[in-house]
Formats: sequence, C-alpha cells, structure tokens
Amino acid sequence: MSVVARAKALILQPEQEWRVIAAEPADTKSLFLGYAVPLSAVPAVAGFIGSAIFAGTLEQVTGVQIGVVSLLLQAIAGYVLGLVGVWVWGKIIQALAPASAAPATRPRP
Repeated sequence: MSVVARAKALILQPEQEWRVIAAEPADTKSLFLGYAVPLSAVPAVAGFIGSAIFAGTLEQVTGVQIGVVSLLLQAIAGYVLGLVGVWVWGKIIQALAPASAAPATRPRP
C-alpha cells in the first residue's frame, strides 16, 4: 500500500485501517525504508524549492548571494538529520516503553 493511500485510509477509516496495520508483518527496516525515508524527503525538497524561489528576493534585501549548491547541501543535511531524528526518537521510545508498563516491542497476533 502506498503512503498516500495509507494516510487517506487512516483519515477516513481509522478503526478499520488500524486493524489492517496490526495484522501486517513489519520490522524496523521495512517501516524505516517504507515510511521514514520517503516522508523525510518532503520537507527537504519543499525547503529546497522554497529557498530557491526566494533566494533572489533575499539577495536583493541583504546583498548576500545564496548559491544553488549551498541550498542543495542544506536540503541534503536536513534530509539526513530528519532520518537521524526519527531513529533517535525510536530508540528513546523503545527505552521508555518499560517505564510505562508497555512492552518494548508490540507482540504480533
């Protein structure tokens, strides 16, 4: 199932979609590659496009020229740091799960 179709189903039929999700076999790698990698690209690409559009305006106001290479490097850094952030939050949640009497991993039916 695509990310867009999954999001649509979660919004329109959340109860039914969560049952489908619970029945799916999923490991950390498949979730990370299937969801985190493509979704982390959205803000990086949007930031690159927005910055590229307004770079000329910013240059006129501040007098500082912003190159496409620096915008691209900023987008790549944002993408990688976004993925690192997802991984770190996953580790934090996994570490805190026993404190809330929840299992560290969800048992499969």
